Amino acid sequence: MSDGRETVVFGPFIGEFGWELLYWHGAVRALCNNEFRNHLRIAVSLPGRQRFYPDVDQFIEIKAESLPASYSARGYIADGWRDGLPGESLQRNAYHPLNLYSSLRHRRLGRASYIRRWDGESIEPYVTRLIEGLRRQFPSTTRFITPFQVNEFGDLHFGHDVSVSALDLAKTAVRPLFDKQDLRRLSSSTSAQNFVKQVISSEKKLVAVFPRSRPFRRRDKNWSRQNYLDLGLLLQAKGFDVAFLGAPGGAYFANEDLSPFLDFINIPNDQRLDIHLAVLERSALAVGAMSGSLLVALAAGCPSIIFGDQRQQLRYYEENYLRTPLIYICDMDPALTELDPVISAMENWILDSTTTR
Repeated sequence: MSDGRETVVFGPFIGEFGWELLYWHGAVRALCNNEFRNHLRIAVSLPGRQRFYPDVDQFIEIKAESLPASYSARGYIADGWRDGLPGESLQRNAYHPLNLYSSLRHRRLGRASYIRRWDGESIEPYVTRLIEGLRRQFPSTTRFITPFQVNEFGDLHFGHDVSVSALDLAKTAVRPLFDKQDLRRLSSSTSAQNFVKQVISSEKKLVAVFPRSRPFRRRDKNWSRQNYLDLGLLLQAKGFDVAFLGAPGGAYFANEDLSPFLDFINIPNDQRLDIHLAVLERSALAVGAMSGSLLVALAAGCPSIIFGDQRQQLRYYEENYLRTPLIYICDMDPALTELDPVISAMENWILDSTTTR
């Protein structure tokens, strides 16, 4: 497969969508254009993620059978990487015996927490086999830059040390600084733009809605299914076309009829990110609960309204590396009456900024 150049393989990336955006693809892009600019550069990631890697010579999709079905991505790795850990952090109520014991022992009130382990298969053996298979495809001199080690190139440090015990896996991720990466505006392909042009009316403004729903870890981010339907109807009443974006397993409405809304959830995986970017490029606004998908909307330059945990507010502004217009609502479960005036305010801001250009 080599053309005479030395080969470098970036990946496989099996982690969270938002982490691939913020803490992986920008590092890969920086390395592609500096240390490894004269190499044959190959990126390996989940189907449809090639828009994250415009500078590589080849993109390899991870086959569905290479990973357990419905595994739960976490950071660079996954929940249940080894022995069910990392898992989901939960809190016991104030009257749980362990909480009462802890309060008596330490003579102060507190919350007792515990970890609910991932009850599926361990992910590490799957990734080990995946990497072994990739090594057989390329020359023995091939350099592998994986998310499962801490990579250091000058001031650019990133990756996850998975050599530690399972109990410490949640603590050993290293996030690269934004100014050490090569982070740019994400864009869609011409083919995706043409596809979206055939589906979306040019007569109305469009709003992209991300109905996040994950069954494991941070289920508190899941706004209700009915709330998203009501939001869609509210937006239509304001004169917008409404597109629902997401992926089966991470969003509501998989394998459902989404009429009267535009459905960009039940689309081919290998085209998902590309089509979503094309939709976002046509959208006046994106709305949804805090998630990696909304960070992608910001990275595509789409003004966004995000609602979620108050403790995450500053982080979302910091991770908005293009400084795209953003309103963050510090409420995990906002009422539609709370969102309505915020949508109107953002709409007016967009209209004002457009007329003054």
